[in-house]
Amino acid sequence: MKLQASTRSNSSSGGVPLFEKLKYTWQLLKFRISEPGAMDFAMQIRNEVAGVAAIYERETGKPASQARVLEIGFGPRPQRAFGLTGFFKDVTAVDLDAPVMRLSDLVRVFRKNGLERGIKSLARYALFDARQWSTFHKVLTESTPHYRPDAAKLVVGNAGDHATWDQFGGAIDIVFSTDVFEHILPAELEVLLTTIRSRLAPGGIVVTRPVVYTGISGGHAVSWYPQNVDAQTDGTTAWGHLLDPDFTINTYLNKLTRRDFVELFKRVGFEIRGDFAEFGRMGEQWMTEERRAALAHYDDYELFSNRVEFLLR
Repeated sequence: MKLQASTRSNSSSGGVPLFEKLKYTWQLLKFRISEPGAMDFAMQIRNEVAGVAAIYERETGKPASQARVLEIGFGPRPQRAFGLTGFFKDVTAVDLDAPVMRLSDLVRVFRKNGLERGIKSLARYALFDARQWSTFHKVLTESTPHYRPDAAKLVVGNAGDHATWDQFGGAIDIVFSTDVFEHILPAELEVLLTTIRSRLAPGGIVVTRPVVYTGISGGHAVSWYPQNVDAQTDGTTAWGHLLDPDFTINTYLNKLTRRDFVELFKRVGFEIRGDFAEFGRMGEQWMTEERRAALAHYDDYELFSNRVEFLLR
């Protein structure tokens, strides 16, 4: 793994009371505890990145093993970036925040990303990551013959900045991101997309999967994460982020609708070759007549967005 450096984070939102921040952090902690075991989680990542490679080959007619991929937003645990090395020739990943791969990295996180992000990273590393990395690498090594995590190049910087792209080492064949674009300010997202389009290799594609704000999971409330929707026994707060004027959450959300994303992609000059909700009509059982009436200014295209995969060219 190669790491290059720097900027600011969208991992939390200003103006959220301390109690709400602590409550949200506790909910995230409980969610992490309930996640699949390390082996199952590793296979989920492996299958996801294999799917990205399959999309590239289907859309371009070229082998992924000869392509250069860029992941935007690798997050505190860059498993997808590592997993991509098993399928692509060259893997680069970029994020505003430094990852935590070992205990010594926490000093850098505190220094660059501030106290709040540093404390989150320390807790995550101590409780989960330190134990799970060895299992992750073991599963990927056994299931993916060409897995080579040390080949992933991790860059800490702004992906909308051409100077950051100069560190990537040439044109990119495919840009990939999951759960990222909804956390970027609209004006900055337009700059990012414009930069991507200008730096993509001829015939290159973008696969991005934001959790769209108008879907049941769009408010990023842990209880309505896609993995938790079917386990709910009370739908009182379903789509609450659209109905409650006082709704807050400790992460920045740009609140773009599905149509907003489509219009933005088109305005930048992309052709939209795919637009589908990954989880279908998730949460439909909680769409009562009363709630439908309260959300009358949204149609099904928006309300059942959840995580949407956009394929751009």
